[in-house]
Amino acid sequence: MDYLATLAPSSLEERIVQALASGPATRSELCTRLDVSRTVLGRALTELRQDGAVRVVAYRSHEEGRGRPVEQLGLAERIACAVGLHISRTAAGGIVLDRKGEVLASVLTPLSFTGWQEPLDQLCRDLKDRADDDGVDMSYVSRIGVGLPVPVGQGTGPGTALGEDLFSSVEQIVSPYWSGSLLVDNTIRMTALAEARWGAGQGAPEQIYVHLGGGVGACVIVADRIGGGSTGYAGELGHATVPGGTRPCQCGRTGCLETLASAPAVVEIAGAKDLAELRRMLDDGAPAARCALTEASRAVAQACATAVLLMSPGRIVVGGELVAACPEIVPQIATEIADRLVPGTGWSVEVVAAGLDALGPARGAAGAADSYVTACLEEAKRRQRSFG
Repeated sequence: MDYLATLAPSSLEERIVQALASGPATRSELCTRLDVSRTVLGRALTELRQDGAVRVVAYRSHEEGRGRPVEQLGLAERIACAVGLHISRTAAGGIVLDRKGEVLASVLTPLSFTGWQEPLDQLCRDLKDRADDDGVDMSYVSRIGVGLPVPVGQGTGPGTALGEDLFSSVEQIVSPYWSGSLLVDNTIRMTALAEARWGAGQGAPEQIYVHLGGGVGACVIVADRIGGGSTGYAGELGHATVPGGTRPCQCGRTGCLETLASAPAVVEIAGAKDLAELRRMLDDGAPAARCALTEASRAVAQACATAVLLMSPGRIVVGGELVAACPEIVPQIATEIADRLVPGTGWSVEVVAAGLDALGPARGAAGAADSYVTACLEEAKRRQRSFG
């Protein structure tokens, strides 16, 4: 499934939520404020009532003093609508969102990745416990998005090219905690979606997201749309070959970008034990650390410059644990890219650091799940109209 990098125009349901965010209102008042008929309003309210997002909060007498009291509708407090979960090679994070998109509960834990099944189950358990402790009502959750650090392909739901085994495995883990429409996709794609909608990628219809973390991944956005290519596997930038590279990669080949520019690779090449020590070494001016970071920035720039020459993006967003620990790598990459482009041509490509925190991928997963549910509903409505 492709995703819109920009938020779609507000649906009537979202406009109702926005209107009620300022205070309770009657159906008549909502019809006037939103310029819709009572019938159209009623259909949208039915969905919101089913989600638990809107409920009757008070009754008001008729101005004439006769007839049944008029219902005043308002937003329910601490009612969960969506869950976003992500597993990366270094962390597991989850968030619970209400219908307004506000975070009701969240968890983030470090991870030494050896597989995604056990961390996903633990993440679900931890997030549910946190939500329970915070008094969040999870009984109305209708959409769950999951980002995994594995090639996912072009499928997003059951019966697709995602693979029944993988989807079923995720569903089996998640379903004891929440029921709802489930979407599964690659963590990097979920991170890119979050950055494009709410982070450093906003306002750039053509952009590339590059992630320097436990591995190296990327996502290309063209005309405000995120896709995975014909197979769904687009973005495996970490396995582009670096000229002259000789380090062995876990994929079985040698000289992959990941062997020079992932966080573990830079730490190892610098002779540090972890990112914190790498940071201290850089602050102390250690030649080995500076050399490792420079080598990484050049390798990333080489791959990105090729992509720039092919698609001419307006922006490259660089994120991940290595960028968080060593932000100076971003301007280094920008300089190296500029040196590799055709001289005298105005490429005008910005290279910026990611803007969201470590829960960004989880928010992206929740947003993707919402997009998936919305697309399914729109398709159902289209078919209903065609048969009607």
